[in-house]
Amino acid sequence: MDRNDSLAPFSSRGPRPGDEAVNPDVTAPGVGIVAARAAGTAMGSPVDEHYVAASGTSMATPHVARAAALLARRHPEWTAARLKDALISSAVTVDGQKVTEQGGGRIDARAAVLGAVSATGTLALGPFTSEATEPEVSRVLCTNSSDKDISLSLDAGLATEGCRKPAQGSVRLGADSLKVPALVRRGSSDGRSGPRGAGQVLRVRHRRRLRRYGARADYRERPHPGADPSDRPAEHRQGRQAGR
Repeated sequence: MDRNDSLAPFSSRGPRPGDEAVNPDVTAPGVGIVAARAAGTAMGSPVDEHYVAASGTSMATPHVARAAALLARRHPEWTAARLKDALISSAVTVDGQKVTEQGGGRIDARAAVLGAVSATGTLALGPFTSEATEPEVSRVLCTNSSDKDISLSLDAGLATEGCRKPAQGSVRLGADSLKVPALVRRGSSDGRSGPRGAGQVLRVRHRRRLRRYGARADYRERPHPGADPSDRPAEHRQGRQAGR
């Protein structure tokens, strides 16, 4: 992506070959990035003898790696899978870009590190067909690393790459709101530990009779009772499965 969040023409797009799942998971700045220059090299566009401007995955990847490192420093007990979920579910969805172009969206290190709620980063709904099938259930795990329970309002949307919506009820959430219990409790001995495995599971019911759809789940944190009214609720958007 460039500085205006526009997708670079050389950026790889999904869906993923084979199962046609959503790819990439996230995007990151990778156009015209100024970085250290090795002595005597001429890669990219040299700025001076110490720095060079370049574009590509090699410029975008360090942004994601650094965001993951900051997140791991704040939550050293988190697994790699949970770090990935937090980075994807806190990413900024860019209007006008398909879910198979941006996944969850452009990486947002601040939202990932300081945000309280994270959720399953990618939900693969399986291969879709045009034939009628029995409903299936997938699950999204929402976790809350703050010391207060948080209520979320939920919504799910599904559309083809051409913005054509499928039949009503093709994808349905198990609830339109969810209360996610706090993982960190005040008064804990290390200020970090809380009830082991605290979190909330959301059921997603879907029929696999679609063709190449991308799903996105949006949710907004409702202010906790007694919270500072100046605190602004955070918005989260998640780019999800594309199938056949």
